[in-house]
Amino acid sequence: MADRVRGAMLGAGQWAGVLAAASAQCQALDLRWCWARDPDKLLAFAGRHRLQPRGDLDALLADPELDAVFIALPNSEHARFAEAAARQGKHVFIEKPVAGTLAEGLSIRQLERSHGVHVAVGHCARFLAGNRVIRRLIESGELGQLTQIEAVFGNGRGLRLQRTDWRWYQSGAPGGPLSQIGIHQFDVLEALGGPIRSVSARSAHHSPLPSEVEDQWMVVVEFADGKLGSLAVNWTSPGRYAVRATGMHGSAVYEIDQTLWSDASRLHENARLRIERAGGGSAASTELAVEPGNMFTEELDHFAGVVLGRHANAITADAACRALAAVEASIESARRGGAAVGIDAVIQAAGPGAGVPAEPSSGLTS
Repeated sequence: MADRVRGAMLGAGQWAGVLAAASAQCQALDLRWCWARDPDKLLAFAGRHRLQPRGDLDALLADPELDAVFIALPNSEHARFAEAAARQGKHVFIEKPVAGTLAEGLSIRQLERSHGVHVAVGHCARFLAGNRVIRRLIESGELGQLTQIEAVFGNGRGLRLQRTDWRWYQSGAPGGPLSQIGIHQFDVLEALGGPIRSVSARSAHHSPLPSEVEDQWMVVVEFADGKLGSLAVNWTSPGRYAVRATGMHGSAVYEIDQTLWSDASRLHENARLRIERAGGGSAASTELAVEPGNMFTEELDHFAGVVLGRHANAITADAACRALAAVEASIESARRGGAAVGIDAVIQAAGPGAGVPAEPSSGLTS
């Protein structure tokens, strides 16, 4: 293989465009081709991103020049297309969530073992500059023994939904914002705090639109080591993303301007990252600089580096399945009136060979 991974984008929708644009800045990825069912959309997408359109998917996947595919298709189609690519020996990057259901996600996880390919899932929030700093503060012991992690993610999509939008329906977006944006924070919670043991959740619908999905979620998280965390997620806010990690010596707090989420190169603008020392309170906090970056370019380059054998994979299918399991466990908990539901039990019930990964997730990339 050359010193850059030669890739093809499968899909021509909005998020395929975000990833294709981000790939233009990648050092280890050479995105060359694209495929989509609609010929007109395919040609328009190819022209916009200067890619070579390929109308025959079978021929594309069989092309010996192709190293990896990047799947930005509806969630329900992830498993089918990932398997088709893996059978041809192509490495697979999938936009989150890993699949439409946990059972399908576990089948994708198995592709690495069955076909000897690398699989990564686009949980891009691991690459946010502030989350990386928080990880280093935890690992260095500066915060002391970690005791609690709080995560928030909200935007106003629930106020704009239309019946023609797949997010209107439980079949397309289970739990509404929980599966669409809250899943990012479940991944970050595990990356910072270790495996989640169980969740206890409540949900509500406050949007004036009669969509099928909930638009409010509050989730209490219990980690395997006994500490607690929380996730607040909603679709009826002006937009907020925040993470607070608290230890016995202090807290690290990170907030970004969520309205810039899809314009990742600007996420350092208006972002705040601070340390609050024990006994000092917020008035005595220390502000830290938030370095510029682009989480989409970085996740794509990270995957390419995995394929090239340069480093271990931090955005594994294992980790993505656990994040999806946390979503499904939260939905089940809400059905039970907030009763605790174990993550490993949900994984084990979803498919054969499921359970805790043999190796722990490698955490946030440094």
